[in-house]
Amino acid sequence: MALARIRDRSITQSYRMSRGSIGVSVRRVNRDGAGSHGTLSNYTSSQVTAVTDHSQKKTISDRAWDLYINDGATKGLIETLAVDTAGPGLTPIVMPMTKRLGLSPAWEDDYQETMRVLWELWGLSPSKYCDATRRMNINQLMFWAVFSWKIEGIALFQVKMYPDVTDQRLFSLYLNPIAAHRLMTPYDMIDNPNIFDGVEIDGNGADKAYWIKKDTNNNYSSIYDTSEYFDRMPAYNPETGWKRIIACYTVRNISDYRSESVLTSILKTIRDRHDHKDNALVGAIVANLYTLFIKGGLRTVDTDGNTITEPMVEVDGGTIINGAPGEEPKVITTDRPGPHFKDMDYSTIEELGMATGRGFEKVLKKWEASFSASRMSLLQASKFDKVDRKILIDNFCQPVLRYLAEEAVNRSYVNIRQVHFYQNQNKDAYTRTNWLAPPLGDVDQKKAEDADAVALANGSKTVSDICAERGEWWKDKRRQRAKELAYDKKLEEEFDITFPENKPDITPDDPGDEGSDNDRENKHKDGEKNKKKEREKEQEQKKDKGGDE
Repeated sequence: MALARIRDRSITQSYRMSRGSIGVSVRRVNRDGAGSHGTLSNYTSSQVTAVTDHSQKKTISDRAWDLYINDGATKGLIETLAVDTAGPGLTPIVMPMTKRLGLSPAWEDDYQETMRVLWELWGLSPSKYCDATRRMNINQLMFWAVFSWKIEGIALFQVKMYPDVTDQRLFSLYLNPIAAHRLMTPYDMIDNPNIFDGVEIDGNGADKAYWIKKDTNNNYSSIYDTSEYFDRMPAYNPETGWKRIIACYTVRNISDYRSESVLTSILKTIRDRHDHKDNALVGAIVANLYTLFIKGGLRTVDTDGNTITEPMVEVDGGTIINGAPGEEPKVITTDRPGPHFKDMDYSTIEELGMATGRGFEKVLKKWEASFSASRMSLLQASKFDKVDRKILIDNFCQPVLRYLAEEAVNRSYVNIRQVHFYQNQNKDAYTRTNWLAPPLGDVDQKKAEDADAVALANGSKTVSDICAERGEWWKDKRRQRAKELAYDKKLEEEFDITFPENKPDITPDDPGDEGSDNDRENKHKDGEKNKKKEREKEQEQKKDKGGDE
């Protein structure tokens, strides 16, 4: 007990001494990572100037493209990120805040269907009206946005309007994709405190204008290009306040206005892996040459008595050389690429998986672990896919849909009053959207379907939830199912049949007396006859009703 009191008193005294002044508690802990001993003795912080930062980002971008074109692993990684994020495209389902807008559910259904049709006519037309280059539809533009964002750190689009619509097109809106390497800070403005990464900002840090390198004969951008070679594109339309430039990127360093390429931290690793494989390949080729040397004494004359002036002898395939007594041919063998080549290669791929958050198996496209482990790996990768998809939606998809909705309102394509659309952020309420992602797919489809059936029965999932997971809109599924049932009924009446899936289950009343097969068949025939009589009765009633009218 005494020892405990002494210990408590010591702690209390130490606490009082560390408080500094009364009422202020100070807790400071030494940081080993800030030390200068051991391996940290030569650690230098990588702080660079604005010019160096600008130059390095351009170098990373150029090298990233080089690796994408010349390295299969890099190309597969970038394509995988784009496919998992955007896939074949995201489907918009407009979910307006109907109650806040004071509108009816019937109006909501009509508005949803109208916006879906307009989105398809504008964005998915084979004429590709949505793209200034007329090469990509809106789904392909989504894919390109992720691709450019991942490989160069940003995706840029200029929002433009045709002077007027024609009979061939409903909207004047179209998007002009801009190559990310053209976004640069002019060299004569590199010290301007209001320009970062080619983006001019205002006093609050909001984007004000984008400096885009002009097209030249060689179209090669240099960090030493001055402002005369650039176009200054305002970020916003002064009349409407809507953005003229759509930029899709990830904000990590708050002072950067474009994110790093996803390959930045692993570019050296990928290059080392590429060199490692080349060295292993060369070693394997050399090992297959079957190089020989002669084990024995050094001879000065050959078997014919001629003087040997060159110890190395070049022989053709099939040549037989008679050796002297004591000489023995020896094959030079090698263990290249070595027993640890696969481990080294896999460790590199593991680093790629960690850097992208997708995991080793997802990057390698090879699942060798248990079902549960592989499933967990896919679920973990899907978390990063969802985050990237949300960034794509917020920075690209949703702004584009708002532009389309605005023009649809101004052209009276939808039942919305123009004045009401622009009041009190109603444009946000009208354009709230649920973007359906492409389905992830199921490792075991039957298990997934059984789980969905159980979840639907106990209420933990709805039809809307299940359809959304498969990239489908539940109203479309229900409407299509209703059409199929109505059509089945029509055919049954026309041909006096019953489809097998519509036949009622025939079960005996008494489990102990199931009856014979003939009894069950007779019951089924009786049921069919009763159905036929009911249909004939309904048809007679319809005729009588028509005659009375």
